[in-house]
Amino acid sequence: MAAPSTEPERPTIITLDVSGRHFKVSSDILIAESGFFKRQLSAQYNWTPQRDGTYFIDADPALFEHLLNFMRRPSVFPVFWSQDKGFDYNLYQRLQAEAEYFQMSSLDKWIKEEKYLQAVTIRTYEPVTRDLDKVTQERIAGNMTKDWHYVPKVHKTSIRPRRIQCRYGTREACGGACHGYKGDDNTDYDEADYLEVVTVKREVVFDEEVCKVR
Repeated sequence: MAAPSTEPERPTIITLDVSGRHFKVSSDILIAESGFFKRQLSAQYNWTPQRDGTYFIDADPALFEHLLNFMRRPSVFPVFWSQDKGFDYNLYQRLQAEAEYFQMSSLDKWIKEEKYLQAVTIRTYEPVTRDLDKVTQERIAGNMTKDWHYVPKVHKTSIRPRRIQCRYGTREACGGACHGYKGDDNTDYDEADYLEVVTVKREVVFDEEVCKVR
């Protein structure tokens, strides 16, 4: 009769105590994606649980949650980007250090090589210039933004002699009598202030292929 095995049986589901926050997870997931947990949960390593049965990990629980999300779905790398702040470089830097510590090579390499920068690009369109009174209400998609720039302008209108209404216009439209009255060298103008609006449309383009694990 074979002697019974003295090796401790590895639990299928374990609860990790990450600096006070508990994560319940399959041990198979941890072993498959992390060299650290592969060692900790191996038969050759005696990782003793705490009195309540949890296994203590001294790490930032907020960062560990991102690591665990990746371990559970290792086919997609994380993108930390928002329209108002752009990429969260601080989070990426700290997460890379944790990925290196927990020996998650694919995530560690992806962040180190800054592959995430290729996941989101900004496409800028040619500026459009209009008078303020020509601007109308419009609806744009959630991945689009518009920058609005207001440019003060002055509209000049040539004034013909005696300020007759029908004689307002461009200087070139003035007849010979007007030039004779005023002379060829002097032209008077009425000036009117107005606003010109320059809009620049930007489109956020997300490339999901960059985030796929190959």
